[in-house]
Amino acid sequence: MVNHEGPLSCVFEIENRPEHPQNMAALKRHLLQFKGKPFLLAVTDFHFIRYLGKEFLSPETDIPALCEAVKYVAFPFVVCCFAQSQFLSTLVKIWTNRFAFF
Repeated sequence: MVNHEGPLSCVFEIENRPEHPQNMAALKRHLLQFKGKPFLLAVTDFHFIRYLGKEFLSPETDIPALCEAVKYVAFPFVVCCFAQSQFLSTLVKIWTNRFAFF
């Protein structure tokens, strides 16, 4: 048997599950799971990326760039690509400040 684990995850709340909604509280819980770890690990989750594209980021421009960053697992690339994205810039600041306001 071959292990199929990789760098991607699916731990963020799944859409269409009323008992576990995708909302800001879920976003906070998800990010806190990765406290002290590289930011890119937090965004390597399929459902998290979908949620960002549905609620905060442009599915036409931001999400493809984010997927490219995840594909190459390069944190500096994420920061450069999304420097103009207000929401992701905020996430990076939160991550850098180690969740000081949570």
